[in-house]
Amino acid sequence: MSNILSSQNQKSQTNPKEKGFYQLFKRNVPEGWFIRRVEDIYAGFPDILLSTPTGVIQQLELKVVTGGGKVKLSPNQVVYLTKMGALNAPVYCLVRFIDNKTLRESDWRLFHGSKAVSLKLHGLTKTEPDLLIADKNYAKLFDFLSRDT
Repeated sequence: MSNILSSQNQKSQTNPKEKGFYQLFKRNVPEGWFIRRVEDIYAGFPDILLSTPTGVIQQLELKVVTGGGKVKLSPNQVVYLTKMGALNAPVYCLVRFIDNKTLRESDWRLFHGSKAVSLKLHGLTKTEPDLLIADKNYAKLFDFLSRDT
């Protein structure tokens, strides 16, 4: 029993690419927003809690994808995002896509949690994002996240 408990309480290893994405994301958070990295609360919980200036909490799972567009979501992440998405909660997967040929950032794509199963099974090629940011205009992301709040 103690082995089960200790394995559940172990902190996950942060992907270095996702850590860099978090730092980039954090630098672009507008004045008046609050951000907290919380990825280790429990398995499947999104990486970030983000509060709009009006106090609405958003949950974001960060992923970095290169090449073929496969999004590596764990089963726990798929379950959490799907369940919260079904409740129409403000929970999202934010994907930073890196072009394999140039090794440069191509775009950011935002997917509502309700698309987690499609994202896991079909990746970026067959899952339509709720928001596409191809021009590094990160203000578009925060405008989107603050709507209906």
